[in-house]
Amino acid sequence: MAFAPFEPAPLNHASMAEIAATLGTFPPLRIPRVNQYPAGLSYWSVTEHAQKNGGYPVAGWSVAWSPGTLISANDHCVWMREDGTLIDLMAASPGMQGFTTFLMLGDQMAADVDLRYPVVKPNFTIKLTDAPELVEAERRYERWLSLNLKLREMLKKMGWQWNPGSGWFGGNESVAAEMLGQQVYEAQRSFLELNDSIYEAPKG
Repeated sequence: MAFAPFEPAPLNHASMAEIAATLGTFPPLRIPRVNQYPAGLSYWSVTEHAQKNGGYPVAGWSVAWSPGTLISANDHCVWMREDGTLIDLMAASPGMQGFTTFLMLGDQMAADVDLRYPVVKPNFTIKLTDAPELVEAERRYERWLSLNLKLREMLKKMGWQWNPGSGWFGGNESVAAEMLGQQVYEAQRSFLELNDSIYEAPKG
């Protein structure tokens, strides 16, 4: 089965109030998306952009949905200009172009995020169908997340730090960490391969 490609979730979606209440955010906003930086690593890109251009990085959640399939909130950071305007600077797939459905956290700013380490927060997802492919994708995602969190905590205790350019650096070598890193890679690949196979390619 091929599910519809992802697009920004409607502000008035029936699940939006539940998502906002669970995550402790303000009501959803529709904000412009300008595709200025490559996808991913939004905290680092927006923080660097704000340092150069003024304004602030703002923590929250980007909410997308595959119509009739699921709706998902993903940890995300956007730029607040000095006049208070919010802009999503990160690139997106064709179906997600133009704007972002954004839930802003109550504390607004992202200053408390420790950028010495990967930001790993679980997606908040509500399935709109019980299709077995979604159940399996969820199982693979949770395994990947669990292993990733375990690796991050292990390397932090060993004195490692992380940045977008070089990845993990500066700590002591560890066979256990290397083996766990391989498990993270395999779990990520397993999830992404399935996830890519069950959704239609976005148009555009």
